[in-house]
Amino acid sequence: MHKQTGTTHGKVPLYETEEFSYILFREVPEKYKEEFGKWMYGQTCLTMNHELVIYSWDWERWYDLKTKNIPTYFD
Repeated sequence: MHKQTGTTHGKVPLYETEEFSYILFREVPEKYKEEFGKWMYGQTCLTMNHELVIYSWDWERWYDLKTKNIPTYFD
């Protein structure tokens, strides 16, 4: 069970464990899902309770770059 602790960039629900904060890929807004999904290819993510989990800092960094019209890049 995911425990929501607030929202993050783009009003995406934010969840936390004792070790890290994360978002669920299924909750990424539809208008960003395809492009963000392609960008995530090669990034570190995990599954939790059979769901694709994205570290919140990856979403926040990508969202900041995208909404400021700065080309996104890989680490």
